[in-house]
Amino acid sequence: MAEAIIENRRLGSSEPQAAPVAISPTAYRPFTKKLVASLTALGGVLTLGGGLGTWIRVAEQETSRSPFLEVEAVMGYTDPLGLALAALGVLAIAGAFAWGMKGWLPKLIPTIATLAVAGITLVKVPILSRDADSMFQRGLQGLESLEQPFHSMHAGFGWGVWMLIAGAVVLLLGMVAGVLRELDLRKGVGG
Repeated sequence: MAEAIIENRRLGSSEPQAAPVAISPTAYRPFTKKLVASLTALGGVLTLGGGLGTWIRVAEQETSRSPFLEVEAVMGYTDPLGLALAALGVLAIAGAFAWGMKGWLPKLIPTIATLAVAGITLVKVPILSRDADSMFQRGLQGLESLEQPFHSMHAGFGWGVWMLIAGAVVLLLGMVAGVLRELDLRKGVGG
């Protein structure tokens, strides 16, 4: 390997130094810790909001010209599991800073929070779907006594469930990126 002589103008010397190596724009680079921390923090915020937010919303419309009025709602903050999800969201937000720390032990915090959020979301969303269906069926039974020509009803997921699903997905993306970054660093790739 040949060494190039590079003139160092600041120090005024001409000592042999290794030539700078140009990094190809297509060279492999691991995920940055900012990306991993950002995904984890964003997923934590979404999970926090989803855990406390509206899970199921039932709305009725009396006539074709009247607005939909909310008649029933299931809120996450009334459910102990919703409060647990909100706490896991806060833990994920705090754990976002752990991705920049040395060692693997602090990185278990966001990883465990992510797996817990994903697992609870995977179990809870189908239960909430069944609950929305049963709320709709109860509402249909009440319609038989009405004598109005037009009546409409909707029962479905509220914004909290959608935030919870998005939070779980973003947290999983952050965790996968973090684990891949950690594996790259252990192999000596990147820094």
